[in-house]
Amino acid sequence: HIKYIIQATPCALTSTGGDRLAWAASAQGNFDLRTAYKIATGELHEEEFPGKWIWKKDILPRIKTFVWQCYHNSIGVKECLVRRGMLGDDLCPLCGRSSETIIHALRDCKSVKPVWIQLGVRWVDRRFWTEELHEWLELNGNKGSCRVSCLSPWRTTFLFAIWLIWKSRNQAVFNGKAQNPRIATEISNRALEFTFCASTCVKLSRI
Repeated sequence: HIKYIIQATPCALTSTGGDRLAWAASAQGNFDLRTAYKIATGELHEEEFPGKWIWKKDILPRIKTFVWQCYHNSIGVKECLVRRGMLGDDLCPLCGRSSETIIHALRDCKSVKPVWIQLGVRWVDRRFWTEELHEWLELNGNKGSCRVSCLSPWRTTFLFAIWLIWKSRNQAVFNGKAQNPRIATEISNRALEFTFCASTCVKLSRI
């Protein structure tokens, strides 16, 4: 649990200050009697750290790590890089129309939407197309039912989809490669292969 908190803590890349002790119960890190009293009387309860569900998923470790990074705004979309002072503009490098946020890169970009449609998401699936990032990841990353065009549980297909969509985006941006026109098929095949292997391992473990 502590490791996950440390991993999700943003680090200032240009900071020249040294380390210092901080009071965890205060947003500013300064000790105050009010929060000390609440701790002593049990009134100050630690909130459950968001995103713990990710580590419970039956999926490849590298995909778990990727989803965790998405959940904590730590992947290299332009909006995140601009916020860190590493870029001057945040326009999506694929469509050039909108700010490249994480949800834009994985769902809302015009180059990505057809992939989701091919995977069985309908235009009338309002929650899929309108949820904010955290809710979108958690809703779809935990859904067990299958879409019409997928043979694997939707949570498995969804997690492979966002991972492969991100890899395809990086190939286009950094290596100048055209986006894979059969990416939806690749996603379905990879998800199905993983589902089969996972179920086989479970059956063997029961023998």
